[in-house]
Amino acid sequence: MYGPLVESFVPGSLALEQTEAWLGALSGAGVVAPATFRVGNVKVTSLAGLIAVVKGCMYDTGSVYRSTGAPAPAALGGGAGLTASIAVLHDIGGRWLVWSDQTSAVSSSKEEGPCHGF
Repeated sequence: MYGPLVESFVPGSLALEQTEAWLGALSGAGVVAPATFRVGNVKVTSLAGLIAVVKGCMYDTGSVYRSTGAPAPAALGGGAGLTASIAVLHDIGGRWLVWSDQTSAVSSSKEEGPCHGF
């Protein structure tokens, strides 16, 4: 079900385990995420051999309950908003895969950081 997303992570990484657990919790609660996210301001901030650090920004309209379409609570991804992301990618066999990802909510595109001006 989440094949393409899961395939973008380094196998066995903590980031993959956390993502699978999060998706499982959402599914168990009957919550679905938006079909698309707006992604931008993506920049490689460092590159050392087979490891890269990438910063970017995402905007989503918020997750909803499948059964009613009502917004899910913030703890389950509800509520529209900006999210800043800093990811560490590893080159595994010629593919850049997520090793770790740190995200944070952003209240405005005026804040400094990956979402500035988004």
